[in-house]
This record gives sequence, structure tokens and C-alpha cells, in this order.
Amino acid sequence: MTAPQAVMEVRSLTKHYSTGSAWSFGKGRVVHAVDDVSFDLASGETLGIVGESGCGKTTVSRVILGLVPPTGGQVLFRGGDISRLSGSNRRQYRSDVQAVFQDPYGSLNPRMRVSDIILEPLTVQRHVGKAESKKLAGELLESVGLPGAIGSRFPHEFSGGQRQRLAIARALSVNPSVLVLDEPVSALDVSIRAQVINLLMDLQQQRGLSYVLIAHDLAVVAHSSHRIGVMYLGKLVELGPARDVVVNALHPYTELLLSAHPVPNPEVRPVPRQTNTELPSPITPPSGCRFRTRCPLAEGICAEQEPAFRELQPSHWVACHMR
Repeated sequence: MTAPQAVMEVRSLTKHYSTGSAWSFGKGRVVHAVDDVSFDLASGETLGIVGESGCGKTTVSRVILGLVPPTGGQVLFRGGDISRLSGSNRRQYRSDVQAVFQDPYGSLNPRMRVSDIILEPLTVQRHVGKAESKKLAGELLESVGLPGAIGSRFPHEFSGGQRQRLAIARALSVNPSVLVLDEPVSALDVSIRAQVINLLMDLQQQRGLSYVLIAHDLAVVAHSSHRIGVMYLGKLVELGPARDVVVNALHPYTELLLSAHPVPNPEVRPVPRQTNTELPSPITPPSGCRFRTRCPLAEGICAEQEPAFRELQPSHWVACHMR
């Protein structure tokens, strides 16, 4: 499953949260947010991670960014475990791996001018002269399709799509090699989404960036990703080349996601497989395969034994007893 020239390796990543303290109701209950997730990210690659709300996508991104520590497993960046980084090495990692968040209205400080917002990561990471800063701010704005002269304006003067471009410019200011994109276009108008996605793809070509794209929109992920990972209730259930996952899905959950996606043809009315629509609790996930309570193919072994994550086709992995 190792990608050539992997810039990041996630190995058996696990993250659990306690739901209560010794003095609160629910003591000892644990939320299984992420369980034993592994994947690699190659240089210049976009890895899309999809799944329902609550499947663990954002938790994976938060661990990668170093915002929360893992309960188990490792995140390796260029061969080094990020949990062991300290001092200048940790500051360098925070430059190398940047984030673009979902809400362009909440992720920008409304009291800061655009140039200050964009250059804030650079100011934190290193010292840059005033003249050089002004020039750099203009170059970053132009790189995301905005006029370089708008640095003195405030975020409220821009549309949602423009604000997300500002957020992208801010992430690029410290010259990262990896961007974690957490639902980067879901808060934008449909007419603007394609523009932002195409901008990200252009920047990837120009700068050799690697992306971890967190999304629930399969159309966005299929269009912009090289590989797609599908998560369900904290587990990675399928991982493979984007076209293979979309055209030849191997896991029943991936098939369910695809069947729910609207088809732009009034003559085609796909009928999704009938399943239990209630999502199990991550506090008490089902035994064996976690999807079995909603799976139309489930048999006895699915409740008794957790399926292994196997490579059924070249570079196409799935966790399912029935495949």
C-alpha cells in the first residue's frame, strides 16, 4: 500500500475520546472516533477522504495537523514521527503542513487587514522585513487570483469565494509541502466551487503540493483526487485510485454513497439498496464489520469477525468479507 516517494505515512492511527469525568454521567464511556486507519500520501498527490458526518474524517485531519494527539498509531512526515517533534522541528512541521478550513467566514479574523492575515503565519515562523512583507503579500494574493493591491482591506469586504482564496493564500505564505483541506468548498455557492477547486489543482501543479482533501461531496473528490479513501464509523473501508473507486466500487458502503449521488439525467432514476438508515453509535460500534447493521450483503461472519483490509485489485484495497 506504500505510494512512491511518500511524503506522509499514517500508520494504524487511532483516536478515542472519553465522554465523561469521574464526577459526570457516562464515566468510562469512550468514543471510537478513528480506529486503525493507515494510508500514505505521495508527493504531488491528492488523497480524498469521504464519508458521512461523524465517520472520523475531520479527526484524522486534526491529528495530521498536530492539533490533537493520537491515542495510538503514528503519523510519519518524511520518515519522522510528528509526535516526537519538538522545538524548531515542530515549528518547521507546522510550516510544512498547513490547513484550509471549511468556513471562510469564521477562519479569518474580521479585525485584521488582509495583508496581516496572509502574513501572520510567516511572522510567527520567521522574521521578514516590512518591504519584503508587502511585496510577498501582493504576490500571494495574485497567486490565488486576487489583485495584489487589496491588502489594506478587511475580510467583510469580500465574498465567500474570495475569502476562501484569502485562506489559501495564508496557507501558502510559509511555502508548505502538504495542505489539509477540510471541506474547502462546502460552504460556497455551487457556481464558485469549481473555481476554487480548479485554483487548488493549478497551485498543486505549480508548487508540487500534496493535498489531503476531506469532503462529503463525491463529485468534488472524484474530480480533484488521485486516490480516494472511504471511511465509515472510524474505519477506512476502501482505498484506491479515484476512477476505480467511483466506477468499480468494491465495498457496499461505497456503493451506497454512489447510489445516493444525484445523476444529471431525468431519465435515469437509480434505486439505492435498501439498508437500515440509522448510524450506529461510535461509543458502542457493532462487533465485527461496523457496516454490517446497514449492509444488504451481511452474513454471520460479518458480526463475528472484523474484515481484513485487503488488496483485491492493484492498489485497490477493501475491508469486506463478501468481496
